[in-house]
Amino acid sequence: MEVNDCNKKEEPEVMKEIYYAWYSQKQFDTINTCKNNEKKKSPYIYYIDMSNNIIQVTEVSTTKQYPSLFNDVVNLGQVKEFHAATIKPL
Repeated sequence: MEVNDCNKKEEPEVMKEIYYAWYSQKQFDTINTCKNNEKKKSPYIYYIDMSNNIIQVTEVSTTKQYPSLFNDVVNLGQVKEFHAATIKPL
């Protein structure tokens, strides 16, 4: 498993603000099909939720009502820390 450590350094170990995780299959598919997309290098993004589960997300926000551009987006709830961004799924 390859982990993009530079992404982790950008995130605090324990987030100081409240963050909410979101997942959109359409967004994930878009990330994987866009050519020359920096996110495509590590499309699998994982955070730790409040129950200590590792969850895959496509984005995080500081609000519960996030205006996503993808109509299939699902709120995965509050997360407490970044886990990893990988080339392949965990």
